[in-house]
Amino acid sequence: MGYTVTRPGNSKDFDFESYVRLLRQKGLDPARLPRVPEPETARRWLPVWPSQAEAQTFADELTKRTQDGTWEVVEVKAPASEGPLGPVEMQVGRQRDGWTFALHPLSRLMIQKVFPGSCRAPSVFIALEAGEDFLSAQADLGALSEQVALILTGLSSGKLLETFGGYRVYDLRAKKELFASGPIHI
Repeated sequence: MGYTVTRPGNSKDFDFESYVRLLRQKGLDPARLPRVPEPETARRWLPVWPSQAEAQTFADELTKRTQDGTWEVVEVKAPASEGPLGPVEMQVGRQRDGWTFALHPLSRLMIQKVFPGSCRAPSVFIALEAGEDFLSAQADLGALSEQVALILTGLSSGKLLETFGGYRVYDLRAKKELFASGPIHI
């Protein structure tokens, strides 16, 4: 049993970056932490603190930094596992003639810490057929993203799922998730 810090519903991506930044500033390695699936959604891994007081100290600091008073300490009954926070985030940018994919810098860092020598390709460009629109291309994004994840990370989707809880594709321009390989699996 332990405690984690979360927001009701779940944390937004921007908030999660603040969360991880604070962990790193406190000397914690987001690639090797006791972790549990995010309560309510199981959308990402969150760190676990052994005491409510330690978790509350982190929540108070996070509230101050994000100016968001909705952070709360939640008791977790699920057993913690040790590993990296996740899922892996692939960022995608739309261009006139296709999609450019790259790993979020934090995802890239964690993958390389856990799997040295991985992440050899910094980005991948997928061209669209002439006349193909982004909406129809987006419908194929799930199947395409599995192949792109392999190219960017050098890891199979099974290894990404087992280690990081999978991957997700985030559209930088629209500021929204386009695809997720699924909830975290324990």
